[in-house]
Amino acid sequence: MAFDHAKSELAMLKHIMDTNPQHEGWLFVRKLTDSFAINGVDGEHVCLVFEPMREPLWLYRQRFVGSIIPSGIL
Repeated sequence: MAFDHAKSELAMLKHIMDTNPQHEGWLFVRKLTDSFAINGVDGEHVCLVFEPMREPLWLYRQRFVGSIIPSGIL
């Protein structure tokens, strides 16, 4: 099931990348730079690669209690 969700997200991200970069919302959407699939003990997993965050992780983590980024955000 999760694999299907990842494939759907990948299709949406590719569609966004094929749209007009002059669109007023273009700068507010994270950009997919690459994707690949790997095999694990639970089957195949889709990995989505995005452009780097605009804030380094060492600085971003200071926003959270104990300087720990919650796993749900990662």
